[in-house]
Amino acid sequence: MGDCTTKSINIKNNKELEDFEQIFNIGLEKGETLITKSVSENFHKLESEIKNLNVGGGTALGPGLLSALALAIHVFIYTFIIFLIEL
Repeated sequence: MGDCTTKSINIKNNKELEDFEQIFNIGLEKGETLITKSVSENFHKLESEIKNLNVGGGTALGPGLLSALALAIHVFIYTFIIFLIEL
Protein backbone atom coordinates (compact mmCIF):
# COMPACT_ATOMS: atom_id res chain seq x y z
CA MET A 1 0.00 0.00 0.00
CA GLY A 2 1.16 3.54 -0.57
CA ASP A 3 2.39 6.02 -3.14
CA CYS A 4 5.79 4.32 -3.68
CA THR A 5 7.73 7.11 -1.94
CA THR A 6 7.90 5.39 1.44
CA LYS A 7 8.28 1.78 2.51
CA SER A 8 5.05 0.04 1.64
CA ILE A 9 3.01 -2.25 3.85
CA ASN A 10 2.52 -5.70 2.40
CA ILE A 11 -0.30 -7.95 3.53
CA LYS A 12 0.68 -11.43 2.43
CA ASN A 13 -0.70 -14.19 4.58
CA ASN A 14 -4.17 -15.54 3.83
CA LYS A 15 -5.52 -14.91 7.33
CA GLU A 16 -4.76 -11.18 7.05
CA LEU A 17 -6.13 -11.05 3.49
CA GLU A 18 -9.47 -12.42 4.71
CA ASP A 19 -9.81 -9.89 7.55
CA PHE A 20 -11.34 -6.98 5.65
CA GLU A 21 -11.88 -4.92 8.81
CA GLN A 22 -8.16 -5.14 9.63
CA ILE A 23 -7.18 -4.21 6.06
CA PHE A 24 -9.53 -1.21 6.10
CA ASN A 25 -8.21 -0.05 9.49
CA ILE A 26 -4.59 -0.35 8.32
CA GLY A 27 -5.43 1.89 5.35
CA LEU A 28 -7.09 4.48 7.60
CA GLU A 29 -4.38 4.40 10.28
CA LYS A 30 -1.38 4.41 7.96
CA GLY A 31 -2.78 6.71 5.29
CA GLU A 32 -0.84 9.73 6.49
CA THR A 33 2.52 8.00 6.15
CA LEU A 34 1.70 5.97 3.04
CA ILE A 35 0.35 8.82 0.91
CA THR A 36 2.72 11.77 0.88
CA LYS A 37 2.49 12.92 -2.75
CA SER A 38 -0.31 13.37 -5.24
CA VAL A 39 -0.56 11.15 -8.30
CA SER A 40 0.51 14.04 -10.53
CA GLU A 41 3.62 14.64 -8.40
CA ASN A 42 4.54 10.96 -8.36
CA PHE A 43 3.17 9.63 -11.65
CA HIS A 44 6.39 8.25 -13.12
CA LYS A 45 7.37 6.37 -9.94
CA LEU A 46 3.87 4.87 -9.64
CA GLU A 47 3.86 3.91 -13.32
CA SER A 48 7.23 2.20 -12.98
CA GLU A 49 6.15 0.25 -9.89
CA ILE A 50 2.92 -0.90 -11.56
CA LYS A 51 4.75 -2.04 -14.69
CA ASN A 52 7.16 -4.08 -12.54
CA LEU A 53 4.41 -6.00 -10.72
CA ASN A 54 4.47 -9.76 -11.16
CA VAL A 55 1.37 -11.85 -10.58
CA GLY A 56 1.62 -15.48 -9.64
CA GLY A 57 -1.24 -17.66 -8.47
CA GLY A 58 -4.32 -16.07 -6.98
CA THR A 59 -4.60 -12.34 -6.69
CA ALA A 60 -5.85 -10.22 -3.82
CA LEU A 61 -8.08 -7.89 -5.81
CA GLY A 62 -10.71 -7.55 -3.07
CA PRO A 63 -8.25 -6.69 -0.29
CA GLY A 64 -6.35 -4.42 -2.68
CA LEU A 65 -9.47 -2.46 -3.57
CA LEU A 66 -10.46 -2.25 0.09
CA SER A 67 -7.08 -0.90 1.18
CA ALA A 68 -7.13 1.60 -1.71
CA LEU A 69 -10.58 2.76 -0.61
CA ALA A 70 -9.39 3.21 2.98
CA LEU A 71 -6.38 5.24 1.81
CA ALA A 72 -8.61 7.38 -0.41
CA ILE A 73 -11.00 8.02 2.49
CA HIS A 74 -8.08 9.06 4.68
CA VAL A 75 -6.79 11.48 2.04
CA PHE A 76 -10.30 12.90 1.50
CA ILE A 77 -10.88 13.44 5.23
CA TYR A 78 -7.45 15.03 5.69
CA THR A 79 -7.98 17.33 2.68
CA PHE A 80 -11.47 18.27 3.89
CA ILE A 81 -10.15 19.15 7.37
CA ILE A 82 -7.42 21.32 5.84
CA PHE A 83 -10.06 23.02 3.68
CA LEU A 84 -12.21 23.76 6.74
CA ILE A 85 -9.25 25.11 8.71
CA GLU A 86 -8.37 27.47 5.87
CA LEU A 87 -11.91 28.89 5.68
